[in-house]
Amino acid sequence: MKYFFFIVINFLFWECFGQPVTFPVLESQQLLGGSLNDIPRKLIISTDGNLVIGGFRNATNPANGTDVHIMKIDTSGKILWDKLIEMEGFQELRGITAVQDGGVIFTGVTNSGIDHPENGDPAFQSDGWGGRLDKAGNILWMKNYGGKEVDVANGIETVGEECFIVGGSFSNDRDVLLNHGGSDIWGFRINMEGEVRFLKTIGGSGNEFAQAITPCANGDYVIAGVTNSEELEGEKGNGNAILIRIKPTGSMVWQKTFPSRYGGNFLDLKEDKSGRLIVAGSVNKNPDDAQFRFLILDKDGKIIEDKISGNRNDEYFTTVETCRDGGFLLGGYSRFRSTEDFYTKGKEDFVVMKINKSGNLIWRKTFGGPDYERCTDIIEYAQGRFYLLGEKDNYFTGKQDGNKDFWLLKVREYPCDSSLIKPDIFVRADAGNNVTANHPVRFRARYSFAENFKWDFGDGTFSKEEQPLKTYTQPGVYDVMLTISINETCKQTVVLKEPLNVIEKAE
Repeated sequence: MKYFFFIVINFLFWECFGQPVTFPVLESQQLLGGSLNDIPRKLIISTDGNLVIGGFRNATNPANGTDVHIMKIDTSGKILWDKLIEMEGFQELRGITAVQDGGVIFTGVTNSGIDHPENGDPAFQSDGWGGRLDKAGNILWMKNYGGKEVDVANGIETVGEECFIVGGSFSNDRDVLLNHGGSDIWGFRINMEGEVRFLKTIGGSGNEFAQAITPCANGDYVIAGVTNSEELEGEKGNGNAILIRIKPTGSMVWQKTFPSRYGGNFLDLKEDKSGRLIVAGSVNKNPDDAQFRFLILDKDGKIIEDKISGNRNDEYFTTVETCRDGGFLLGGYSRFRSTEDFYTKGKEDFVVMKINKSGNLIWRKTFGGPDYERCTDIIEYAQGRFYLLGEKDNYFTGKQDGNKDFWLLKVREYPCDSSLIKPDIFVRADAGNNVTANHPVRFRARYSFAENFKWDFGDGTFSKEEQPLKTYTQPGVYDVMLTISINETCKQTVVLKEPLNVIEKAE
C-alpha cells in the first residue's frame, strides 16, 4: 500500500537591515540583431515612453569596420525603427541620451571623415563623435569632436537643453583647450544642435580617460574613469580608478583616486535621491584576477561602503541603476575560470546583483548559456520591474542567426515569502512513516519557484537533484530536510514533521 506523507514547512522570511528580501523572475527575453555581430552598449527610455537600444554592428564589408546601430522598440517588443549608420571606417556608439522631442543624442568614436592626420596605430586613430536622431529615427546632424590627436567620447547625459559629454583626449587644439600630458579626461557641453558650449580637460603627466558621467541634483557633475598619473595618487602604469566632482563652470569640488597595485576602473555611476553616489567597476587583486567593485559615497566624496567581491573568475560591473525602493541594481559579467563557482554557467555569464541602500546583497541572478553573455545596461521602468540589456554569443534561446546579438530581458522582482513560493515535499514510504533499509525511496518536491536543491537525508548523505532516489543502508531514525534556493539570499528549508523510520526488511 502506498502512502504520501505531508511535510511541514519551516519558513524563514529574511530582511536585510530593514529591506525585505526579494528575488528576480525572468518574464520575457528578446534577441534583436542580424547575421553579423551586434554589440549593445546602452539602453534608455525615450521621452515618448519607448525603449531605445544603442550599440554597433560589424559592417557588411569587413574592410569598413563597424557601424552604429540604434533601435527603438515599444514596451511589447515591437520594433518601431531600426537605424544603421554606415560610413567607410570604424564607428562605435559609447553613450546615448534622451531629448525632449522623443529622439536621442548619441556619442562615441569614429575614424571616418576625419580631415586631419592622426598619430599612432590606425586602429586607434579617432575623433569623438556625436549625432542626433528625431523620434522617427531620422538623422538631424552628426559632428566630429576633438583635435589632431586621438580623442574618444564615452559617456553622455542630458541636462535641460544641453548634453554633457566625457571621454579622453590626447589633443591640444580645436575642441580641446589644454593637454596636461598623455591622454586627459575630456569633458564638454553641447546644445541641441551639437554646438560646443563648454570645454574642460583634467589630468596629469600620464593617461586619464573618463568612462561615465552623472548629473547631481545641485547642478554638479561627477565623472568616473581611470588614471595612471603619479601626481593624481596613482601608481604609474597600473591604471587606477578615479572620481571627480565638478561645478557646472568646471571648477573642482573634489577628486579621489583609488590606488591598487594591479589597477582598477570605474565604468558607471549614479546619484540617488538622498544625494549619495553609487559607483560600479572592477579592481585587479592580482595581474590576471579582476573582481567586482562598487562604492557608495556621500556628496562630499566620503566613502560609506567600498565592497570588492568575486570568485576569482574575472568579474566586472559595467552598469548601475538606482532603484525606487532605495536600493541599487548592479550589472556586469563573470568570466569562467573555476568549476567551484556554482553560479557560473559558461565562458562568460550575464550577472545582475540587487543591493540595499547599505550595500548588503539582496539577490544575485546569473543569465547565460555555454558561451559568452554580458550585461551592458539596466533601467527600472516601474518599481521592481527592470529591463536588462546585454549581449549573447550562443544559441541557447533557440534563435540561430549567428554571432552576437542585442539581448533584451524583462525581469520582475518578487518578495521572498511563503505565499508565493509555496514549497512542500513528499516521500513514498512502505507504510506509515516507515521505509525499508536497502530499498530505494523516492523523495519529491513541489514549489512555485526554485533554482537549486539541497537534500539532507540525515545519514550524512546529500543530493542536489530535484526528485532524488535514496537508499538507506542502515536501520534507524533520520531527520530529512530540503533547502530550496531561489538565489544566493532567498532560501527556504522544508523538513519532515516526524523523523523517517528506516526498518529491516521483514523475513
